[in-house]
Amino acid sequence: MGPHYNECVVPPAIALDPPAYRTVHGASDEGPAFLDELERVFAFYTGEMNGRVRDDGPGVRLKWSRDWEYPWVLTRARLAAGSRVLDCGAGNSPLPFMMASRGASVVALDRDALVASRAHYAALVAWDWVRGLVGLPLRYSTSGHSHEHAGGSGASGPAVPKPRRPLPARAWRFLRYNLVKRHAVAFSRITRPDVWGPVSPSLLERYGVRYMHGDLTRLPFPSGSFDTVSCISVLEHMPPDTRTLGVRDMARVLRPGGQLLITYDLQEKDLTRELVEACGLVPVELARLEGVLSPAGRRRPDAIALHLSKPADPAASS
Repeated sequence: MGPHYNECVVPPAIALDPPAYRTVHGASDEGPAFLDELERVFAFYTGEMNGRVRDDGPGVRLKWSRDWEYPWVLTRARLAAGSRVLDCGAGNSPLPFMMASRGASVVALDRDALVASRAHYAALVAWDWVRGLVGLPLRYSTSGHSHEHAGGSGASGPAVPKPRRPLPARAWRFLRYNLVKRHAVAFSRITRPDVWGPVSPSLLERYGVRYMHGDLTRLPFPSGSFDTVSCISVLEHMPPDTRTLGVRDMARVLRPGGQLLITYDLQEKDLTRELVEACGLVPVELARLEGVLSPAGRRRPDAIALHLSKPADPAASS
């Protein structure tokens, strides 16, 4: 890892057409210090957060991409007492807590994540299950109406609706997929939460992390509020117009000299040039995780990481 990653030093210009990525094939390519950071993330997530990891194959600690993304952010972020950090699309990530444990003042923002204790979350899931059970569609009305025809002239009489009748097959499908499969995952999160939550209020209090519900395209903060903004595996799931608005607003809330740390899964389109041009920040590092295989031997999508810096002199970006 070069010295510029955690210092306010801008490296030589990095090409964007095509992007000049530094390529790795796994966390082990990043060196011993990076692997030590991964082990700290794993210990925190499984220990402090009691988080559930995915079965992504031998040697994977958390998830095939998170094993690289989380340590990458922590080794690049400038974390010190009094530094201000915003994690956008945080979900139930260990990053905000680990950043706070290193002295930063951290705000985690997400549009959908649920902040709730185990008991509160269990009650919500149970109530949702009961509501679904009450609405189980044991009977349905067939489409259309039958017409009783009078005489042989083709004249029709009043419309008579077809009778309602039970449809056990449809009811079983509803029960299986809505009340069993979907809720099995929800119930499992009571004891072993995953990256979707629920987020523990006691952990937020213990580490002093402020959790907010909000839209990253309209961040509720004044310009220049944060030293570091991170956004992990979120932007690729957004439409192009909102993705552009989001990265612009993340750049807006950065102070001059601040850093923006973004990762995304490379799906149908490389987004790097679009994101860099939209936010107007200077690339410090462009990295790419590629060639990772699933347990079935299929190639995973590449993961992209962007370390961008906001010029200390605003005039430098014009």
